[in-house]
Amino acid sequence: MLETVLANQPARLSVTSSITYNSTSNQAQIAGSWVYNGPRDAALRVMAPMLALGPSVTSISDVRWEDVSRTAAFGADAIGCVPGRNWNVYSANLRAFRASVGQKAFSRMDAFYRENPEARVSTILLEAFPNQAARAIPNSATAFPWRDTATFVLMLFTWDPASPTARTTERAANRLGLDLRSNFAAASGYAGGLAIYANYAHGDETLEQVFTKANLPRLARLKARWDPTNVFSYNIPLPNRYP
Repeated sequence: MLETVLANQPARLSVTSSITYNSTSNQAQIAGSWVYNGPRDAALRVMAPMLALGPSVTSISDVRWEDVSRTAAFGADAIGCVPGRNWNVYSANLRAFRASVGQKAFSRMDAFYRENPEARVSTILLEAFPNQAARAIPNSATAFPWRDTATFVLMLFTWDPASPTARTTERAANRLGLDLRSNFAAASGYAGGLAIYANYAHGDETLEQVFTKANLPRLARLKARWDPTNVFSYNIPLPNRYP
């Protein structure tokens, strides 16, 4: 269902799906958050394919724009703000979502939850935001390419660094994160494989995977002009010269 809906995503609809751990059933589950910018009757028509699946828990509400982030996904956004936890994030941009790849990721996460109980707050997040406006701006116009991305996949692994099993959990998260990122990238629809939104980068990606080879000469010239001493160099620093 999700693959079909996202292939023809309306400009007013944002879909966020997540693979999370259900502490009641002790297994992985899928949660969805559909946000429609418009009247309720139009939203219900667009959401009909999802509602027809008969989800076990449903919450439909009208909210103000300023409350969307706090309300969506049953308020899950607050989990990312809990202090004192380690977070390890891998991501990939998708031109198209493939359900078969998502199903394999679900099975892998279910096994990860069983084997690493300290990391059961970890999740895979699929952000499908309408890209009609982004595609109207050419890649060469900004520092952010991959403007035809339809879905952003984030593998968010988290655990308590004070746990006695923290090192073991960290190694398991790194192995799975790299593997899942590779699998999603292989089916991303991008010829070069891995494409990354700069703000979601893990830090081990190449400059080309983040900024594209075509954009880097222009961005390097801007860097040399406005930041020659590399003050702004966090995470994925741009070079002053390319190639």
